[in-house]
Amino acid sequence: MRVGLIAPINNQGEKALVNDLSKKIEAIGFQVEIVLADKLSDYHILVAIFDGRTLSPSDYIQLGVFYGYKAKQQPAKLIIGYQTSTIDYLGQEAKWLDHLATTELNLISCLKDYIYYHQHE
Repeated sequence: MRVGLIAPINNQGEKALVNDLSKKIEAIGFQVEIVLADKLSDYHILVAIFDGRTLSPSDYIQLGVFYGYKAKQQPAKLIIGYQTSTIDYLGQEAKWLDHLATTELNLISCLKDYIYYHQHE
């Protein structure tokens, strides 16, 4: 199963966070990639990291396109927001999320639940 990450990777700290999170998600059985627009339909799950900054316009587009796939074609897809900041700024994008994880443990638990419920598809 494939997970696409929408995440800022502008500096070493952000790269380290994404690498660490990717390793933990891969350890439970997923293939993880930074989101590639031309492969959105291939992901089972989209995880968007909300770190207190507004998403970039391209991230909004990717989130919206994936939401479209989920809503119209593949309802088994899952969209998870991972809020790493204590700043609660989520606005319109919150309506696209199936789940908002506020801790890494909660995010990993949500992914494990997905595996459990979709392992025979």
